[in-house]
Amino acid sequence: MKATKRLRSGCDAVKSTRTTKIRKYSDESVHEERDIIVNEQIVEIRTSERQLGVLRTSPGLEEYLALGFILSMGHWPLSNHYPEVIRQDDYVLVILDEASIEDHIRDIDDIFPLESDLILTIDDIQEQLDYILEKQTIYQKTSGTFSALLVDTIEYKKYFAEDINQYAAIDKVIGMGLANGIQFPASYLLITGPMPRDIVERCIWVEIPLLGSSSVASDKGIQAAETFNITLLGSIQSGSFSMYNQGAVRIGE
Repeated sequence: MKATKRLRSGCDAVKSTRTTKIRKYSDESVHEERDIIVNEQIVEIRTSERQLGVLRTSPGLEEYLALGFILSMGHWPLSNHYPEVIRQDDYVLVILDEASIEDHIRDIDDIFPLESDLILTIDDIQEQLDYILEKQTIYQKTSGTFSALLVDTIEYKKYFAEDINQYAAIDKVIGMGLANGIQFPASYLLITGPMPRDIVERCIWVEIPLLGSSSVASDKGIQAAETFNITLLGSIQSGSFSMYNQGAVRIGE
């Protein structure tokens, strides 16, 4: 699906962290100090007629979050409609045009096993892992977020997000890709959290042929990858990874 308009970022002037006073315990002492923690908000996604979901997320990129979220529900949005974002303290309301998603509901049984012409190398995967490590600045301060990176191999663009909610981080980058006209079958997704079935299903809905993580997959996640021919990689670290399923994307040396 090709977007006709580029959505604006929803993270302007929104703080992702704050400081708080803690009591630090160690073998040598107990003392008070300041620590950096992540901020959390409630995001309600709805149309003028119905509620679609309520999420707890990190601040920012709510427009993209909404687009990615409805894709993960099986809707196929008309992306030239701008979501409206209303923010009040730690509550954010994102309103989608009902007409932009009505009659675009799909069933997962409508999706065939994925195909891809992508060929990646271990160095390609390592390069993107290094990019995540460099970009996840909130995690570096707090150790409190998950990261997601969607790589467009046609336009050579990268879409990155980090969030306290792993699903939200993934939905945000999928929404960014959608809004910028990405061809999902020519992309791949790397994350830092575990890969249960519902994470793999997010790739199935939009036909992303490769999912990889620095963490591991569940048994049902592997089964879903096998059924839909998704290349599934886990335990990605410097110079190595585990392949759970070969899938549509070929991995060379």
